[in-house]
Amino acid sequence: MKGFTILEIILSLVIMTFITMTLFLLTINLGNFNTYFTFGLGSYRDAQLTLTEIKKELASAQNSNLGGYFLEEATSTKITFYSDIDQDGLIEKISYFVENNQLKKSIITPTGNPLIYDPNQAKTRIVVNNLASTQDIFSYFDKNYATTSDISKIRLVKVDLKVKTDFRGNFFENYIIVAPRNVKDK
Repeated sequence: MKGFTILEIILSLVIMTFITMTLFLLTINLGNFNTYFTFGLGSYRDAQLTLTEIKKELASAQNSNLGGYFLEEATSTKITFYSDIDQDGLIEKISYFVENNQLKKSIITPTGNPLIYDPNQAKTRIVVNNLASTQDIFSYFDKNYATTSDISKIRLVKVDLKVKTDFRGNFFENYIIVAPRNVKDK
């Protein structure tokens, strides 16, 4: 007699099913890892780089080329200040603001004679994606470390980024506190 017994056929099917399920689960896990790697770690990296950039720019903030105060706007979701970020002697107008769960950066370099900050010349880009939907990014403090919304009294700026790292609601959070060097008390 030639051929396979029922027991051999069933055993072969069980082994093939096990191998197929293992490969299927491995594929799903690799897909999840790829999603986490690109979505989560990319957002983490963007947040870290942005905090470093904001810290450098705010620390060297100074009055505008037109003589305006170093800080123009200060809300919980937007900050506008002046800093010479490219060391060319012209002080750029820099804004960070939240729009559609993204932190965006806008830079305006003064142009013309006399110099003006033309909003039509703004260069805007996304610096952080996937922000937690309801959060205050910017907080402001006076020389006594009390919170303040009075621009003329701001001596410290806290930047707090909370970024989603996956589709399940996990997030990464980090913050910096910056004291602009060129701000003097009267």
